[in-house]
Amino acid sequence: MLVEDHRVMRQALTYVLSKEPDLLLVATAADADEALAAGVRTNPQVVIMDIRLPGRDGVDATRELCRELTDVRVVILSVTCTRELIDSAFAAGACGYLVKNGSHRQLIDAIHLAADGGCPVTDSARRLLAK
Repeated sequence: MLVEDHRVMRQALTYVLSKEPDLLLVATAADADEALAAGVRTNPQVVIMDIRLPGRDGVDATRELCRELTDVRVVILSVTCTRELIDSAFAAGACGYLVKNGSHRQLIDAIHLAADGGCPVTDSARRLLAK
């Protein structure tokens, strides 16, 4: 499932993910409420969650999704990479943190890694976590 409030970004990521033969995008959402409803309805294995959403943010949506769907793997996708955001995302139950300046291949690899139980983290986030 993909949660992204910017329509163009959501459409672009939907297109990229639809071209991957071994991925099935079961739902998209533009805000936390849509994400929770779609998550409960579709029970996704991996959720790509924008951290900045209108109303309740991606951290809150992650917390609720992880409470409702105990096996879900949430990977945060953000423009911003700060220690505070990373810590709050992982505390909410996220398994990974990606920055939006990465390539589509990095996103696809991160989805596979999360699905396999791994923790995809971009280099900039990894450096912050190492401090």
